[in-house]
Amino acid sequence: PKTTIEATACYEALVELAPKSISHRQIWMRAPGSGAEILETQGGAPATKILDAERVLLRAGWRAWSYSSLTDDKSAISNYGPEALRSDEPDEHLSESSSPSEANPWDALSAGTGFGDAVHRILEEADFALLRPAEDDTEAKASLLETVMGHRYRLSPTDNPETLRDCLLDAVRTPLDAGFNYRSIAEVIADGSLRELDFSFNLGSSSRATGGSADLSGIAALSDQLAADDPFRSYFARIGPGMLSADVVSGYLSGSIDLVVRTASDSGAMRYFVVDYKTNRQRQGDYEPGAVKALMEHGNYPLQAAIYLVALQRYLRLRIGDTYDPDLHLGGASYWFMRGLLGADTPLNNGERNGVCSWTPSTAFIDGLDNLLGGQ
Repeated sequence: PKTTIEATACYEALVELAPKSISHRQIWMRAPGSGAEILETQGGAPATKILDAERVLLRAGWRAWSYSSLTDDKSAISNYGPEALRSDEPDEHLSESSSPSEANPWDALSAGTGFGDAVHRILEEADFALLRPAEDDTEAKASLLETVMGHRYRLSPTDNPETLRDCLLDAVRTPLDAGFNYRSIAEVIADGSLRELDFSFNLGSSSRATGGSADLSGIAALSDQLAADDPFRSYFARIGPGMLSADVVSGYLSGSIDLVVRTASDSGAMRYFVVDYKTNRQRQGDYEPGAVKALMEHGNYPLQAAIYLVALQRYLRLRIGDTYDPDLHLGGASYWFMRGLLGADTPLNNGERNGVCSWTPSTAFIDGLDNLLGGQ
């Protein structure tokens, strides 16, 4: 192509050929003035030109959606910057447990969105190769404290950096479950991971000419594709019409996956997992498997995990190519509740580690959600 118009036409042709792999949005260069103007796009469809930010051209009626905005309209994303993708950490969730918890060093630290954001950023920058379990903690503690101090301004004045350092070190040295061969978090991350995987893809048809939408009221029907003993089958069965911010959504779905890790299966093939750090505080400090499952549902995290697995599957299709097999490569999701991860002595209940929720939904369910988000 020799002109911008020709290049745009070629790109849109590629989008039509690969609707699940390519999404696009038009960015306008900075222009004088501020506010928004209504423009006429090719074909006469109105669109909004934003003049005080990145100039994202959005079709009228379209919006940028996230897991948060689907479950709580007040937290809708208004732009595509990373700051807008970090707002899913609630201030506090109160456990219904009536028995007091044993002393937990995390109790000396604050909680809430700001604290969760600080922990996420610290873990994003931490050198996990140094944080593996070792007899001599000197180098690990020095490295992690330096990272904590780099984000000291994000913490509450009452948060002791050394206390946070020690809590995080215990957490990342906690052994996981059988899906990770009972290795520690630090070992799993150091052996192969991708941090902060941002994604954004079209909902419904990716055609710029015709647009499209996704009918999310069909999620409940997809629950039949989950195994009878799937821990979140009943949760998804409840997501019927009217249960989300909107049943039919148009625009883009965006998010930021905290971590993607890979582990070798028994066959030697690499399996990839979505990982999300959570710093939720429960008043009674109960992070046993049953309490963690309830906490997952309270925060609508199963829906978040399912959306992230669709995003990861689309990414793996591109990276692995024709040999991609979800039954072989897509490992599932693992949510790590940091306040429940207390080191090597963290209890294991019937194969499930306290503070860890690992979920492997059926391939049929993820494929069904993938198709539903694609407007099929």
